[in-house]
Amino acid sequence: MSVGSKTVIAVRSTAAVVAAVGVVGTSAQQAGVWDDPPVGLLWTCIVSPAAVAIGEQIRGIVKERKSGSREERQQAVDLALTQAVLRIHDATGFDKYDIGVSVWRVRSPRLRWLTGGHGSLQRVGRRRFNPRPTPSDITWTRGKGVIGLCWEGQDELHKDLRPACKKYPNGACTETRWQSVSPDLRMGMSLEEFRMMIGKYGEVLAMPIKSAKGTFLGCVAVDVPIEACNPDDVAKLGTTAVRNIAAATADVMQEVFGDA
Repeated sequence: MSVGSKTVIAVRSTAAVVAAVGVVGTSAQQAGVWDDPPVGLLWTCIVSPAAVAIGEQIRGIVKERKSGSREERQQAVDLALTQAVLRIHDATGFDKYDIGVSVWRVRSPRLRWLTGGHGSLQRVGRRRFNPRPTPSDITWTRGKGVIGLCWEGQDELHKDLRPACKKYPNGACTETRWQSVSPDLRMGMSLEEFRMMIGKYGEVLAMPIKSAKGTFLGCVAVDVPIEACNPDDVAKLGTTAVRNIAAATADVMQEVFGDA
């Protein structure tokens, strides 16, 4: 079983327990009975039910709309992404205007020469309250970029790109330096694509969306611009709290996509 699958199962199976502990813990603190509860425990109790809320509260709306018009299905997607942004803001402290959450779906290749015959990831939803950074004009295929590597590995993937942004500010990389860039940092991109991407985002998290049979349907991507990242802080998008939110959102997207 993949880590991504375990994350989704964990979100579902522990929801009631964590929510109950959260209510008891926060209530006890407010009542003055528990003056110094473990911060980590309260943090988990507050964030985990929030992540579950995406999967439970919105799932009802999705079930009503997924068989409706295209506009209704898109409304369900937009609602889930908006909720994800707000929950991630609560979990990380990132300004909600800096958080981007997108959903990508595998599309069969029409121009096989462009995608190598393996299809590509098409963005079908995006929520970012700030118009910048703008979407990248890159065709994301299997094995290219964070979301393409998520597709290739069939599992969640978090990338802390702050060191790369510092080493190659604004994607500044000569052809000579490009030869020494590690495959892990190239992420299947060409030099031109690398220049477009590095220096743009500080962190990226990709969470797979899978059918009931385990088929990769697409992924949910969470990102923050490099300007929003403190180089001295620990990476935030790879935390359990954010992964749970992304997994719950991916679970909702599976409801929208079905097993097609």
